[in-house]
Parts: sequence; structure tokens; C-alpha cells
Amino acid sequence: MRSFLIAIVFLGVGATLPARADIIFTNLVAADPPYAQNIADSINGKNSEFTPYRELAMSFTVSGASAFHFDSIEAAWGFIEGTKGPLHVTLYSDNQGVPATVLESINVDSSLIPPGQFGNRPLTTVLSTLHPTLAPGNRYWIGAAVDFQSDTAINWNYSLLGDQGGGLWRLGSPTDPWEPRGPKALQVNGTPLAPVVPEPGSFALSLWVLCVVFPSACLLSRQKGDRHVY
Repeated sequence: MRSFLIAIVFLGVGATLPARADIIFTNLVAADPPYAQNIADSINGKNSEFTPYRELAMSFTVSGASAFHFDSIEAAWGFIEGTKGPLHVTLYSDNQGVPATVLESINVDSSLIPPGQFGNRPLTTVLSTLHPTLAPGNRYWIGAAVDFQSDTAINWNYSLLGDQGGGLWRLGSPTDPWEPRGPKALQVNGTPLAPVVPEPGSFALSLWVLCVVFPSACLLSRQKGDRHVY
């Protein structure tokens, strides 16, 4: 009987599995380019031309009832100057409207970021390797920074949707407080998590396989079905 129950759970109920790629958040628009090409803030180290040190962050909220695996982002970045050190891209949780716990940190080779302070540039795509789970209704942050002593500067262009909030920066050092700043052009992509519900035909096939593998279990279930309880 124990084997029968385990087989039913495995074959009939299914599990929580990835379903498809989806857009979790975007403030990009149907235009060319899909962002404000002449408005941007720089991400830079203290030894760049754009001193002092600047770090930027943009928030997003997981709408709907589904949780997601974080898969990638697309951002409007442009390399300006420097020795092309790494750009540190970080997914944070939220704590009272500012970035909090680090959920994933990804180092991006700055030489792969399209050059140019302003203008029409391709979006930069950053892929997740950890795929952390994003809970429905929760707010998260994408942060971007270079090393504190770096001479590198990278622009992050604004969204064309206007100032809808969600943008932050901090100036001076990585420990300085976050301050409000305009919204940066960003898209966040992920895979929704949903329970796999078997189709009737699949469930019938599962029962057939069960009876082939565990014939005694099916016989037992038929014998019990012949009984009448009053």
C-alpha cells in the first residue's frame, strides 16, 4: 500500500516546475530607442571624471499572484570612460524603501557595454546564474556600481515614462545613505512558478502505468471498491 500511495503522488499530482519566460517588470517603451537617450546618471568610481563616487538602484515589484525565478535584466547602459573594470549588478530585497539583503551579485565586463554617454545604444542583457525566487507582491531592487577607487564611468539612461518613482542613488561612498533619483530604464525577466495540474488523459495514463507496475495495488483498490459501507 505504501508503494501505491507514493506512485499516486508522483504520477498524479505533479510538482512546482518552471513554466515559461515572462516579463516581471519593464519601463521600456515601444520606441527606438526604448528609453530617454539624452537623460542619464553616471555609475562611477571616485577617480573618474564624474567624481564623487556614484551608485544607482532601480526598484521593481512582482505583480500578480505568481512567484518567479529571476532570470535576467535588460538595462540602458553606456560606457563613458575608464579602464573598463567590472560593473557590479546586484539584486536586493527591500527594507522600507531602500535596497537591503543581497540576493544575487553579478559582475559584468564593462568592455561588453555599448560605448557612448548619450544616444541610441543597444540594451545590455545580464543573465542570472542563481535564479533566486521572487515572491508575488514583494519589492526588489537592481543596483549597479563599480569599484570605489575605480576610474570607470557608465551612464544609466532614464525611462521615457517619466518620474514614477523607484530610482535611487548614493554619492560619496558605498556606505552613504540612498537618496531619491529619477527612474532608470530597466526590464526584469523571469520564469513564473505554477503548480503543474495533470490533464485527464495524463492522469488516466498514470493510473494505467501504476496498475502495470503495482498490479496488487490496483486489485486491492478494486476489492475495496466492491464493498458497501452503511
